[in-house]
Amino acid sequence: MRRNNYRALASLLAPLIFCAGCFPFHYTTRPGVQGIVVDQSTQSPITNNVSVSLASFYGYWDETNKVHVCETNIITTANTDLAGTFKIRPAKKWGIYIVPMDVFSRPYELIISRTNYELKKIEFSHNPMATGKGATVQLGNIQLIPEK
Repeated sequence: MRRNNYRALASLLAPLIFCAGCFPFHYTTRPGVQGIVVDQSTQSPITNNVSVSLASFYGYWDETNKVHVCETNIITTANTDLAGTFKIRPAKKWGIYIVPMDVFSRPYELIISRTNYELKKIEFSHNPMATGKGATVQLGNIQLIPEK
């Protein structure tokens, strides 16, 4: 009887010892972004055909030219609707979080373009640990400047 108690205790403690500080987590692999694109002079929404692209930054050291190179990689693109709004949904993935582990924010860039308007770029960072509504960046009104 006593031996069965030790086996039961060992079977309960083994997973705790081998998985101490590990648990599944739903990481945000791409932040969500939403906002309204408006004309700077009239403050009215710019409807349809406004291209909104989400890009990630990455950098590397170019050994040949001895310079640091920073490039962007377009992840996804959306368009505004009839109200001038756009929404890019966050992408998530399950993974193992190990305590204590730092998860650093990643830099992103939103590129907004439409004919007859100047190109607009907005840089922001986003933490992959953000969940729920925190996984979507709310930008509010984004003003585009008409070309002259």
